Formats: sequence, C-alpha cells, structure tokens
Amino acid sequence: MTTNGEQEELSKLLQSFWMDQGHPEARRRAQNELFQRLKPVLDRRARMAVQHNEELAKVALQEAWMKIFRSARSYDPGKSSVLTWAKMITSQCAADELRGYYKSHPEARRGKRPTPAAADEGGGDREPMVCPLPEPPHMPSAEDELIGARLARAAADCIDALPGGDGGPNYRLAMELVLDDEVSRAEMVAILAAHQPDGTALNLEQVQVWIRRARAKVMECLEGKRQWNKKGGQHD
Repeated sequence: MTTNGEQEELSKLLQSFWMDQGHPEARRRAQNELFQRLKPVLDRRARMAVQHNEELAKVALQEAWMKIFRSARSYDPGKSSVLTWAKMITSQCAADELRGYYKSHPEARRGKRPTPAAADEGGGDREPMVCPLPEPPHMPSAEDELIGARLARAAADCIDALPGGDGGPNYRLAMELVLDDEVSRAEMVAILAAHQPDGTALNLEQVQVWIRRARAKVMECLEGKRQWNKKGGQHD
C-alpha cells in the first residue's frame, strides 16, 4: 500500500513521461526512477501470475513496462493509485503470456508447479502463513514463537500439497493468491483463468468456492498433522 505522499511522487514521475517532451534526459530519469521503485513489486506480481516460470515472468514484465510507458498519458489518478494501475497491467501481461505459452505447449498444463528453487527465489517474498488458521494456545513467549513457526511451516506444506489444476480447480494457486493482500479480486480471477484450459469460463463466485474448499483442505491437513504429532510423530 502506498501513502498519499508516495502516490503523489509516483504520479508526478508518470506525468513527466509525456509532459517533459522537450527534455528527454528528464524523461529518462523519471522512467528510471519509477522503474526502480516499482520493479520489486511488479516482478513479484509477474512471477506469481505465471507460477514462478522465470522466463515467462521476464517477458511479461518487459511487456508490462512497455505498456506502462506507452499508457502513461492515459493514467487517471482518480480511478486508482499508480501502483495498483501498474500491478493490473502486469497481471494482464502475465496472463497473456501464460495463455500463449499454454496454447503452444498444451502438455505444460498437466502437473505444472514451481520448483522449490524457483518458488523460494526472491528472499521469502511470500508470507508463509497469513490465512485464518488455528491460533496456537496461550503459552510463554518462547514456546509460543516456536509453535507459531511450526504452524507456519505446516501451513506452507499443506498449501503446497493442494491440487494444482490439471484442468480442474487450481486450489494451490487460489490459496497463494488470496494470501497476498495486494492481489485484487479481479486480478485473482484473471490469473486463475489463465491457468485453465482454453474456453473454460471462470468467475469470482467460482473462485470464492475454490478458496473455501482450499481452506477446508488446509485445515483438514493441519488437523491430520496435529493428530499425528499427538501419537508421537514429529513434523518440522
């Protein structure tokens, strides 16, 4: 989320793309500054949208920046912040790249999921556990932190074990997207739809059903881990 001051700064940078027509050096500086300030967020958005396919994310991000630079004049600050506007463009470009990739590589839909190395790249951008899951019991702070860390790892494992599509509901990606409070509902539907077979309709109501079912599966998975631990097993 950007503050009012940050939004004003980003808006001025964007305006300088087309207002400084006679000052190419000033325009280049503005473009470079906006690029540096938004790149981490947009890079993460692109990678998530294509399920950490680094090549697709790179192409999508390049297309997004070209579109941002070309569309600077049409940006309306009354409709959204610069960051929200740029993230929506990035999501659209990523979805377009993903659809094109699946069209030329239909076999890639089956069982596609990010590798651990690709998913972990970026120094832990993704929160391991910020969904409505059971709170650890009240205990002294050291034990409470330990239980919280174990619960977070268990939740991440349970989310990773969710079904990942193959033409059906992509519960895993739906859960990952709903945990990112920067992803709007419209973006969530667009990203999930891009992972479905061509011609498959997907709307917000269906996505909400996926999320409810994904949460139920995660809760069931966590309960199974808890019961297993009670019987003497250990899970780290």
